[in-house]
Amino acid sequence: METSTLLALLTAVDEAAKENEPGSTDTAPVAAAIMTPTSMGLPVASLAMPGVKPASINVATGKAQTCLMQQCDTVDLDDYDDRDVTIAGHGYPFVGWDGGILLLDEDGTIVGSLGVSGRSALGDRRLAVKAATRAGFWTNFEPDGYRNERERRADQQFPGDL
Repeated sequence: METSTLLALLTAVDEAAKENEPGSTDTAPVAAAIMTPTSMGLPVASLAMPGVKPASINVATGKAQTCLMQQCDTVDLDDYDDRDVTIAGHGYPFVGWDGGILLLDEDGTIVGSLGVSGRSALGDRRLAVKAATRAGFWTNFEPDGYRNERERRADQQFPGDL
């Protein structure tokens, strides 16, 4: 992944995080980490907004690592329990909380992952998807970060419960 692409993605995360949707309470600063399939489990770029909780930096990195190791978005791992964590393997943290997404090219090939942490789980994912879409990546979600209309309506009806 080119340096200019990495910078564009981090800039998109920063800008999207500073936008306030009407009625949203999910406005906390975030951390983000980007990984590629060849980065050996290490972030190739990261962002920590001023005021972000220090633990969010590690969680964002763990979400990005987990996406690549499991070849899926972290929301798909919500039903894992403790015995399943061993499959993450070999010293990498397994973070099954929502907010880690795969970065895809137009053919659906995995070109990287983005982990975001600092807000609610759904808020992290929505922010990651918005940023990835703005930076020209494809994801497994609608451009606003929801999986489908049903999830969108549920979040509007019960904010913060997803």
